[in-house]
Amino acid sequence: GVRATLASCAIDETALQINCKALVATDSISYDADQNGGTASLIAVLVVLDDKDRSITNTVEEFKLTDDVAANQTKLNAVALKVSVPFKKGTRTLRLVVRDSSGRIGSSELVIPTRS
Repeated sequence: GVRATLASCAIDETALQINCKALVATDSISYDADQNGGTASLIAVLVVLDDKDRSITNTVEEFKLTDDVAANQTKLNAVALKVSVPFKKGTRTLRLVVRDSSGRIGSSELVIPTRS
């Protein structure tokens, strides 16, 4: 499947939003071949779960990637994606699910520490 991980997340208290950086391994993404090397489409879903693993809210974002091997001899190991979701009271876990154009998926979770 697609190897994805939530590298970091931060809560923006002013905007009531959680901003995350996700990393997706480039060698786990399916690229459609073309004359420039290839293109890929990723859909990322970031879900906010409560302490009973119930979905509170989510956001869906689509990303278009290019893999121009000729122009980029030093291929990156991972692609960074920026994803955000509204911050809701009761947030306990963030779950990232990534799907590429071939239908392969990957997921990652990050537990939010409880606040006192």
